[in-house]
Amino acid sequence: MDGYADVANEVSSLLRDDKEILLISEAGIIPFVTKPRIIDYGGLATPRSEIAPEHQVWISSEAVYKMNPTLLLLSTQSNDGITFRGRLPHDEILLQDRHINNYLFVKRIEIPRNGNLLNMLYYHYFPAKHLYFEIYRSR
Repeated sequence: MDGYADVANEVSSLLRDDKEILLISEAGIIPFVTKPRIIDYGGLATPRSEIAPEHQVWISSEAVYKMNPTLLLLSTQSNDGITFRGRLPHDEILLQDRHINNYLFVKRIEIPRNGNLLNMLYYHYFPAKHLYFEIYRSR
């Protein structure tokens, strides 16, 4: 796998129908490959007012989880390949929320260092040894 298209195809294979909701940290190509309703907590595909209280920088995990996403696609980072944390503050907020227990971990996909330009930018601005996309499915 070398980037967004591969992750999008993986996510698409896990979705059963277009009524399901996919929560993603970054939209990119994913909405074009998948058919579900997208909740983009980066704010590109979803109005900010739906996911964050007024005048608040960070998302409200309560508001996001109330939307009942079927799949979560979060980005994580690790320096040792054993311990993982959210790559972005929004990812970490959702991973630390109690509602994450309502989701099963499905798969972790490493973003390769020597991939496309977008992957190289990830590693430039987030200098962890390893960056990933993680997929979770509601129980």
